[in-house]
Amino acid sequence: RKDRIELSDFILLICLMAAYFIQNLAVFDALVTYMALMVMLGYINWFNREEIKEEKDSEFNNKEFFALLIFGLFIAVILYQYNIKPLKMLVGTIDGQQALAAGDIVKMEEVYKNALSYNTPLDRDSRTTFIRSVAQAQGQMSGMDRNKANEIFDYAIELAKENNKYNEEDTMYQLVLAQVANAAANVNMNNKEKFNYYSDIALSAIDKSIAASPGRAT
Repeated sequence: RKDRIELSDFILLICLMAAYFIQNLAVFDALVTYMALMVMLGYINWFNREEIKEEKDSEFNNKEFFALLIFGLFIAVILYQYNIKPLKMLVGTIDGQQALAAGDIVKMEEVYKNALSYNTPLDRDSRTTFIRSVAQAQGQMSGMDRNKANEIFDYAIELAKENNKYNEEDTMYQLVLAQVANAAANVNMNNKEKFNYYSDIALSAIDKSIAASPGRAT
C-alpha cells in the first residue's frame, strides 16, 4: 500500500523477485532459495494486512519483535553449526594440505587437529584427506623422530577408525585404514613390537575390505 511501503522497500522487493526468477533459469529450486521466497512473500503480506486497532498495536508489535528475536537466534545457531563451523574446518583442511606441500608434516597434524575440533557433519572427508596424506608420506615419516612419527600414525589410525564407524562394511574406508596402518608398520620395521601392532591393524582392515567387496579389483 502506498501509505505503508517506502519506495526503497518497493525497489528491494522487485529486485528480490527478479533475482529469484533469474536464478531459477539456471538451477532447480532448493530449500534455501524456497525459504527466501517464503520470507519475501510473508514480508509482502505484512504490508497488505488489515489495519490493527490502535490499542492493540503495541501488544502486536511486542509479539512480533519477540517472535523475530527467537527466530533470529534460532537461525544464528543453525548458521554457526552448519555453515560457519564447516567453513572453519574446510579452511583448516586447506591449510593442512599447504603445510604438507611445504614438507611440514608435524604442522599438518597440528592444523588438522584444530580443524577437526569443530566436530562438523563434513569431518569424514577431512579425516580421509589427512589419513591418505600420512599414508602417502611414508618416506618423509621414516626420516622423522620415531616417537613423533608414531604419534601421527596413531592419530591417523584413530581418525580412520572414526570414519569406519559410519559403516564397518565400507570397503574403501577399510582399505584406507589398512594403507595407513601398513605405512606405519613399514616405518617401524626395526621395532618388532610396533611392526606387529600396526601390521595386525592393517591385516584386520584389509580382510574386512575384501570381505565387504570380494570382487573388487583393488
